[in-house]
Amino acid sequence: MSIILVPYPARGHIAPFLRMGAELARRRIPVRMIVPPPHARAVAAAGVVPVVIGSDEGARVPPGWSRSDLAARRAAAVRRRRTALEMQAVFDREVAAFPPSAVLLDPHARWLRRLSRSGRRIWLWTTSSSAPRCAAPALVNGLPALAAPSRRARFVAPLHGGFPVPGEEFPYHRLAGRKLLVVSFGTVFGRRPGMLRWIAESFRGTPWDVVLSTGRTEPAAVGPVPGNVILASSIPQEKLLRRASALLTHGGMNSVLEAAAAGVPMLFAPRSGEQRRTARRVIELGAGRLLDAGTSLARQTERLRADDAVIGGARQLRALVEAAPSVAEAADRLVALADLAPVC
Repeated sequence: MSIILVPYPARGHIAPFLRMGAELARRRIPVRMIVPPPHARAVAAAGVVPVVIGSDEGARVPPGWSRSDLAARRAAAVRRRRTALEMQAVFDREVAAFPPSAVLLDPHARWLRRLSRSGRRIWLWTTSSSAPRCAAPALVNGLPALAAPSRRARFVAPLHGGFPVPGEEFPYHRLAGRKLLVVSFGTVFGRRPGMLRWIAESFRGTPWDVVLSTGRTEPAAVGPVPGNVILASSIPQEKLLRRASALLTHGGMNSVLEAAAAGVPMLFAPRSGEQRRTARRVIELGAGRLLDAGTSLARQTERLRADDAVIGGARQLRALVEAAPSVAEAADRLVALADLAPVC
């Protein structure tokens, strides 16, 4: 048996595939993954063979992007098409050289649905559970409480934390045991330096430490920040959440699952429909609140941390993660499906 993994080329989508791939590799099942250059090293470290495409440009959304901006939409369409063509060419070569037993695809990118021409096709939804229009089974990363699986979803399991955290060079010594806010908006949607600066300045002179992941925005572009704020393009988020009092997030499934696993309440600033749906479910479950841009961010964070109902909701969400199927169980299901899934 051999399997090719084809995630949408963004870190938040690659991570669940990598969790699955690492478990398969541990079982000595040959696994290859199509990924952009920035993630090849992490994939190889997990025992999965990286198959590198040109770039991840097709998975980037610039700050301030709006559907009403026709020029931006056209530019984004060009980037997506370029990335799609790169993935198609690489995939075709891999299938010809190493015919797989099964292909695990991310249906978040509609153009990936045309890739599979060899082996059995299986879907892995990384952020949603709406099954594609195909008889192939759909695996779902998440929790039933966050997004009810479709009729064709064979299991639901949290597959967060697929990437190794940055090295110990992170300045943990600067966290003085005070209340900690982790701020992370993912790697797909860019955020303007001005917004990141507003977040940092909101906590000047407060009894909070803030770790702010700037993502695709260079930390230097944010400018000087208060001494209780740490800026970094990439942070050891899962590790930091174990000591955090709150998370300010875009609502991506990986971040939500990591916060849920740590029992941390969430404050949401979503940008996409999928992120808004996830945020709404967490809020309905009582484990978070929606960011109000017109109200003091420090005051909102303090209220979130002091709200017993929200703290209780976060603990209940953590219990759901702890009771969910494991990565090993997810891999068991994938291996079983690899011999049964239809070609479509």
